Amino acid sequence: MDENKSVSSKNFEKLSVNNKNILSDVENVFLDCDGVIWKQNELLNKANDVIKKLQDNGKNVFLVTNSSVITQDGLWRKCLSFGISLNKDCTISSATTTAQYLKSISFKKKIYVIGSQELAEELQSLGFCCVGPMEENYEISHILAMTQNGELDFDPEVGAVVVGLDSGFNYGKIFKASCYLTNPDCIFLGCSFEKKYSIPNTNYYLPESATGRKATIIGKPSRFIFDFLSSKFDLKPEKCLMVGDTIQTDIVFGNDCGMKTLLVLTGFSSLEDVEKVRNENEEMIPHYFIESLGDIYDLI
Repeated sequence: MDENKSVSSKNFEKLSVNNKNILSDVENVFLDCDGVIWKQNELLNKANDVIKKLQDNGKNVFLVTNSSVITQDGLWRKCLSFGISLNKDCTISSATTTAQYLKSISFKKKIYVIGSQELAEELQSLGFCCVGPMEENYEISHILAMTQNGELDFDPEVGAVVVGLDSGFNYGKIFKASCYLTNPDCIFLGCSFEKKYSIPNTNYYLPESATGRKATIIGKPSRFIFDFLSSKFDLKPEKCLMVGDTIQTDIVFGNDCGMKTLLVLTGFSSLEDVEKVRNENEEMIPHYFIESLGDIYDLI
């Protein structure tokens, strides 16, 4: 594919010296993390230098990740370990967003958590009481026996089921989550979106199948994270740029919020992926693309 060829009615083009003026109009830059700034524990080329140069040029930088296995403090400390200096309030994981969402609706009950200890800690940091994380991995036969004997505990104070990535996901958690969700007043939240299949993470896709209920997704591409940050920093979407590596989450999020969008090719999505959806999913088409975040350095 010709990398300078427009692939949709949107002005999709490579970010270069010929159109770098779009960066001058941007006041706020949203950056996804894995696949954009780093890959797991390896910093991508010049990413920290780009962030500093953006800041030196008066841009506000926000890190927004769909990971639910890291707290806001953990994300901020990971930035520091890579030499990236940010206000902690500008580092947001889907665990952080989920906790803030429940706070925004004045939720008062207990939360059944399928997810990491970090997700539970982030919820607890805002005063929520969590049950469920790190439960024992029961076999299905054991679960049925416990249910028949009345040994499987259910907390009547649980008013929400929150699901994130859980390395210990098991049938017992599916069963308990499904039982809580038979109460129509029980809130059902999913922290993030599964990139590869463009469907909710399997952890809550299974409770959805068991109950017929759909989880409300809080992470990208939901716009809650933008609304939350906008309420704190008075952001104007037309002055914002979303930089991500995944068209199904990062680019849809940015487009739906009214931002400019920039796809980097160091992570999940490719130009071929954009080509495949150009005639059917306009919301997945970024305004611009570039090989890597580091390539922005000389354009700022």
